[in-house]
Amino acid sequence: MLDMSGRTPVLMSEKRIVDKLKRMDSRMWEHIFENYTATLTYDVSNSLRKRDLPVEFADDILQETWLTAVEKIQGFQCDGDGKFYNWLRVIALNHVRNYWRKNRQNVSFEAIDETQSPNALDYFLQTEGLAVNDVENQVAVHEQLAQLDKLLCELSTRDREIVLRRLVMDEKPEELALRYPDLKVQSISQLICRVRKNLRHRLND
Repeated sequence: MLDMSGRTPVLMSEKRIVDKLKRMDSRMWEHIFENYTATLTYDVSNSLRKRDLPVEFADDILQETWLTAVEKIQGFQCDGDGKFYNWLRVIALNHVRNYWRKNRQNVSFEAIDETQSPNALDYFLQTEGLAVNDVENQVAVHEQLAQLDKLLCELSTRDREIVLRRLVMDEKPEELALRYPDLKVQSISQLICRVRKNLRHRLND
């Protein structure tokens, strides 16, 4: 039988596999590790490149991903083939986001512009508590990103840059006021609040 990702041949349904993993079947964990590590490495490496992070981080992220999977497996509900790998991938990409956040001071601003790194939008949703990480709601994630992308495109180039610097690079309004001397700290704060309010309004419609 072939899983939904079309990558890994398995001899039983994913639900049965997950049941064995929940019972901490060491042989099944070894089987999953052997069969999914290569694909997971590929996806993690691609995500690191999109965020301008060294692919050398991949090994550490994979290790953290497997540790998290073992810790969280009891709470995972598998209702169809292909869901388990997607669940692993979500865990891995969350760890990539964490690495990106820790290292963002070393990332150029151009790397986070939505035209070059769409994952910056994804990161913003994460930090604002608007993202949905579970696999079953990935459609909602894409809709959120589309709404955020549309909202950013409606801003002027300067305002879009300010929003990205504040919400993605975590620059404070006081720091931004030094970059844009024609704007007061209060004006920058109002711009950020307006963007947050508009986005929440669109996502709740």
